[in-house]
Amino acid sequence: MQQKSHIIELYTHFCEIYDLDYKFQERELHAWRMMLRATGCTNITPYNKDVSCNEFWTNVPDPEKDRKTIAKLYEEGLLNVNSQADTLWNCFRNSYNANSKGIDGKMRILSIIAENFTYKEIIEQLEVSPNSVSMARKHSRINGPGCPALEKPVIVRSKMSEVKEKEFQLFFADKANVNMSSYKMDAKTQMPVLYLKDQKSALWEKFSATYPNGMKRTSFMSRLQNSRFKYREDLGGLCITCNDYGYQPFENLIELVTINFSNKIQRDQLIHKLECLRRHLKRNYERELFVNKDGTADH
Repeated sequence: MQQKSHIIELYTHFCEIYDLDYKFQERELHAWRMMLRATGCTNITPYNKDVSCNEFWTNVPDPEKDRKTIAKLYEEGLLNVNSQADTLWNCFRNSYNANSKGIDGKMRILSIIAENFTYKEIIEQLEVSPNSVSMARKHSRINGPGCPALEKPVIVRSKMSEVKEKEFQLFFADKANVNMSSYKMDAKTQMPVLYLKDQKSALWEKFSATYPNGMKRTSFMSRLQNSRFKYREDLGGLCITCNDYGYQPFENLIELVTINFSNKIQRDQLIHKLECLRRHLKRNYERELFVNKDGTADH
């Protein structure tokens, strides 16, 4: 190994002795280092093995000058010490950061390697989120690694048939299912507010049994949402007037019991009785009322 400089890079000279794809054992490298030290050489590598496996050695008696020279070159970035893997990750990181977000940007770039490396490796090397890796893998499986996204199919939604709409209207025109407000109007439709007499799930069961070939459950529920149909729990199970003057006081009574009764057993018993009475007014009280022939109501 004859050259004008006293400094050598160990693995570069190994290429002149071994095949390019030769894999060194640690004991072989240890033997080479011992032999170099025995001949008066000194290791002047300015970084540890985590940075690169390249090693710089010098055979001068006083290696400090060469050590400073190598350290200066390393600080200035003039030493080509990066491994091929590091070079690949750096190139890929630059390409990923240069692209914009989206299915045709960062996701498409990341999909090139998403299936070939683990979540941990990609997250550590590129500083991306697990969700980005997951989406990139999905993109790779659907469209291919690095391929542009396929055109999404055009979804054509058919409108609900008039027959099914008519069935829905007839069902909620039945007084067994709703109570119509005598004065309150829905702001959007300008039609009277309808108060549901039962829970939405129970009404759906009744509707599907009455019209087995009618609209589906999702369509049924969506028409009840944010429309002139009001679920009675919104009013505490009572009409507006009763809600204001009869139902709300229960909350006040429960609060008074909680404040004034220190005995937990007595307090819990009274609260339980109040809740039972409120539940009775909400669900069963109106069923116990009946109208006499003269128009008066009895309980």
